[in-house]
Parts: sequence; C-alpha cells; structure tokens
Amino acid sequence: MNITVFQANGNTFSMQIEDHDLGAMQRIVGGLIEAAYPAYPLDGIVIIVDEEGLLKNKPSNRALTKLYGSPIVGDGFIITRADWEKDT
Repeated sequence: MNITVFQANGNTFSMQIEDHDLGAMQRIVGGLIEAAYPAYPLDGIVIIVDEEGLLKNKPSNRALTKLYGSPIVGDGFIITRADWEKDT
C-alpha cells in the first residue's frame, strides 16, 4: 500500500509497504502503532502514529498536528481509510 510519511523534523516522503506489514509500520513510527481518525473533510484518511509517543517525549509533528487538529508527536504516516480497513 502507498503511504505518505511525515517525520517530526519536517521531512515528508511517499513510500510503498506491504499491506498490513506490522513490522514495517512499527519501524516507521518507532514503536507500537495507533490509528487516529481525522474528522471531515479528511475522514478518508487514517494517521498512524506511535502509541507511546507522548510517554517517550517525542518531538511535536507540526504537519500531522495540523491535519489532525490535536497534538501529534513523533514520526507518522497517512494512508487511505480504505487501505487501512482492507482485510482487517
């Protein structure tokens, strides 16, 4: 599946990972994954972040915070909601 990675340092890039490859997702966010669901009009995407990012004192991710509307820390990525919910 195609994802767009938003790093806390401001870097953004697209990449491909295998569908529902938990290990790849955890490597990208640097820990256990947690899905955040933005409200309309972005309800077609899912933001994947480190579940324990706040506990690990990860830096703020300004781009994902702006997309989500609430504080997001550490590296994360977005995927379509359809890809996230496919075969789960």
